[in-house]
Amino acid sequence: MVRIHKIMRQSEWTLIFAVLIAGALAMGYASANRGAIAANPLAGATMLNEPTSQFPHSCEYRYNAKVVRWVDGDTIVLDVDLGFGIWVHKEHIRLARIDTPEMRGAEKIEGRKVKLAMETKIPVGTMIVIETAKDGKGKYGRYVAEIFYNGQNISDYLLANNMAEEVDY
Repeated sequence: MVRIHKIMRQSEWTLIFAVLIAGALAMGYASANRGAIAANPLAGATMLNEPTSQFPHSCEYRYNAKVVRWVDGDTIVLDVDLGFGIWVHKEHIRLARIDTPEMRGAEKIEGRKVKLAMETKIPVGTMIVIETAKDGKGKYGRYVAEIFYNGQNISDYLLANNMAEEVDY
């Protein structure tokens, strides 16, 4: 190695260094999104090639998550596994495409029934999968996602059992 070092000129070392940097950039080590992960923790998700949910958007992100609690029938609090041992704790997620009865007001009794049904079907501590088409929060500060439990889309389950109405937002 010492002999090679003495023979190589400064310009050759510069070329080797440039090739190594270009290789690192091509492999994604210097991703422009790295700084955005701190501001948007769900920005580091894996993009799926084949859409698996009902989102009309072309790109989706998939995460494993653990149920912390149900807020109501269409809002859940999760600990989201971003991969590489990185977790986002107590993230509020809105179920996509649906609206369930509210926990207050005239819909209070129906709202409690839907929440109880979800707590029974997917209890606290259960591991689920979430998919989102957009790494951004919705109108009320929640991420909007499709939620899957044992391969079943929970929004579809609620719609099929008349516990939710379909909405377009």
